[in-house]
Amino acid sequence: MDDEVFDFGLDAGESFIPDDDEFVDRAQPHIMTVLGPIDPGSLGPVNLAASFVPRRADADLGSILTEIQEAAVVGLNALVDLRPISSEMEARAALWLAERCDIHLVVATGIDPDAGIAGNTRRLIDQAATGMFHTRVSPGVIVGRPEKQSIDAAMSGREATGLPAIIDARSSGPPPDLPVFDLPMARMASASFAPDSWHGLFDLSDGVNPDLIAKLKQSVDDLQVLVGYDPDSNRPDRFSRWSWLIEEFPIELLEAGLDPAQVRSLLVDAPAAFLTIEQPAPPRC
Repeated sequence: MDDEVFDFGLDAGESFIPDDDEFVDRAQPHIMTVLGPIDPGSLGPVNLAASFVPRRADADLGSILTEIQEAAVVGLNALVDLRPISSEMEARAALWLAERCDIHLVVATGIDPDAGIAGNTRRLIDQAATGMFHTRVSPGVIVGRPEKQSIDAAMSGREATGLPAIIDARSSGPPPDLPVFDLPMARMASASFAPDSWHGLFDLSDGVNPDLIAKLKQSVDDLQVLVGYDPDSNRPDRFSRWSWLIEEFPIELLEAGLDPAQVRSLLVDAPAAFLTIEQPAPPRC
């Protein structure tokens, strides 16, 4: 992580870190990025399921940074990694990447299965206020598992911090008592659910089908659907691993009958509304 090696075209003394006046007061509605709070209106087109935080100490950060910059070139302005940060190494790697790219990065925190609701709530309050694992990296979203204790802890953390919360059901599928969209998908486990409103986030990495397009068309005006895209590797006929979401998917939606305003709602407005943090009111004495 040496700037003398990975300068990426920066002049001496220049940095990709935004100026302080680009950040907003945490007391105002904001989205928490790795570098700090931003105005929701500046988020832009976002991929809500982009895996960019390395999980190994020997990961090639230069290659990951190149992927992130390629996403910026095709028009994405923000990436969200829904895999909870689990170590100081991961948090510092996310910070290193965010300081050197020119798009917004948002990371998640998870639920400790052994901490209980009260313990998780205290931990989430501390992380939101001071950062994760002794770093200044604050989470932008709470991610829980589709189990009652994890859902309850995520909801308690959301109420205490104002952070958005989502239940990630991509690997195991939602429990039987969790409200879901009436959507005949081949792999329902590719969906996640925001527990405050039960709006669905669909991971489109396995592709889309007519049923999903129809559901998007029905629900996009109410900001009920969120989408993300995170293929394992980049196809050789595409510029970026994440470029399909911003280059081809909008065209598919337009061809299916959505208008430009609905496409914008799906890729910009709905994610910004979901990620917006409003500080909870102080407890009444």
